[in-house]
Amino acid sequence: IFFLKKLICQDELNHFLANEGKDKTGLDFITSVLEDFLQIKLNVIGLENLPKNKKCTFACNHPMGSIDGLAFIKIIGENYNGKVKLFLNSLLCEIPEIAKFAIPVNKFGRQNLQLQYLIQKSFDSEDQVLIFPAGICSRKRGPKIRDNKWKKAFVKKSLECKRDIVPVYFDGQNSKSYYRLARFIEFFGIKANIPMLFLVREMMKCKGKSFSIVIGEPISYRILNLFYRKYGLDHHKLAEMVQDIVYMLEKKVKSSKNVKDKSE
Repeated sequence: IFFLKKLICQDELNHFLANEGKDKTGLDFITSVLEDFLQIKLNVIGLENLPKNKKCTFACNHPMGSIDGLAFIKIIGENYNGKVKLFLNSLLCEIPEIAKFAIPVNKFGRQNLQLQYLIQKSFDSEDQVLIFPAGICSRKRGPKIRDNKWKKAFVKKSLECKRDIVPVYFDGQNSKSYYRLARFIEFFGIKANIPMLFLVREMMKCKGKSFSIVIGEPISYRILNLFYRKYGLDHHKLAEMVQDIVYMLEKKVKSSKNVKDKSE
């Protein structure tokens, strides 16, 4: 128990919750975690691509498992009056101010009918649906940090509920030791998601850093439906296509950095 308390930085988290985060609610709480507690700076590219007066599905890569989720809620939530729902580890939903924006996903057992109901309810609602289709954090594949193959459910539900899909790219990564641990767990075929226990510590290592988020142009559900019905691309293929589009947005981060360097 002592080891786990240290691993999840329990004292530091409780200090924040009892002080800076005590009287914060909703998006103010999320902002306080990022700006007051972690002192994170966010560079947002492509805000002009956010659809107006339209419900969408926002699909993002998942390189970090902590800061990317909080930033995802903050950036999209601020532009849609906080009307967002993010598929999130049910453990994090024990924090009430985060639970307000969450569709809880049980990472420690089998999913139940309640989750299926919440998924359908969220896609049917007027809220913007936020999702990390990989389900778990990115892993190191060769020289690059990349998500596992994206699951198809977000495409299927978006087509059913006539939601355009907005690709979002988060530029960041965890420490080398985290990816070594993840590779070790995979190599020995251990089913338990042990690396998840280290995500809070990974978050703490990022204090004071800057991260970029790129919002791409919306992908019309009508176009995806055309690919599905006329050209025979199944939901798996469509999910793979959206994933590739998301990673293509990385170029905009590099372009932004080059422009910034020249101006300096």
